[in-house]
Amino acid sequence: MIKQNFDVNSIYVPNMADLDIFKYEKAKNRSNVFDFVSTGHLIKSKRMDLTISAFSKAFKKDENVRLTIFGHGVEEAYLNKLVNDLDLADRVYIMGQTSRAEISHKYNESDCFVLATQTETFGVAYIEALAAGLPVIATRSGGPEVFVNDINGILIDVDDENQLIDSMRFMYNRAQSYDHYRIAEDIKNKYSSDKIASMLIDIYNEAMSSYANEELTKYV
Repeated sequence: MIKQNFDVNSIYVPNMADLDIFKYEKAKNRSNVFDFVSTGHLIKSKRMDLTISAFSKAFKKDENVRLTIFGHGVEEAYLNKLVNDLDLADRVYIMGQTSRAEISHKYNESDCFVLATQTETFGVAYIEALAAGLPVIATRSGGPEVFVNDINGILIDVDDENQLIDSMRFMYNRAQSYDHYRIAEDIKNKYSSDKIASMLIDIYNEAMSSYANEELTKYV
């Protein structure tokens, strides 16, 4: 898009994941409960309401499926009311603002990460969940398209509740078929602080070398 709109060649450097906090651990002891988890600001663009609605329609009669949402924002009261109106208070939990360590712990106990956001510049929340080995349900919202694929999750269209319902049902039946260790290792190899720092150092070195060469030609 930068090339198209501004005729400038650019270099893509992604965000990094905090792998000291978000990392793959041994899978939780299997039970008959399936856990979806989501993290994000509780604002309209994150579409937590859509996630709750889709969850209700996909699993209304299945008490063995739960959804936990981490985040704080102006929609918190509305979302809590929606949960109560849908009679899901015993299976959908809105946790508010909590520590990243607590979120990471929940990831290690969960089966799938879902975030139906309308727009993303990148999508760090997805990366952190993937770093914990979770398959994800993500939207084609401007960022996740770069790193979500058939190996680690599902991409759906923004605001498409039917796709979200189908994807949640698919994950309910197939989440354990994903290679969780492979998901985490792929993120580690691409989005660790060491990897991103190395990319930035290479870019700066190249820029400094180009500048030095330009300065040198002034005197030749």
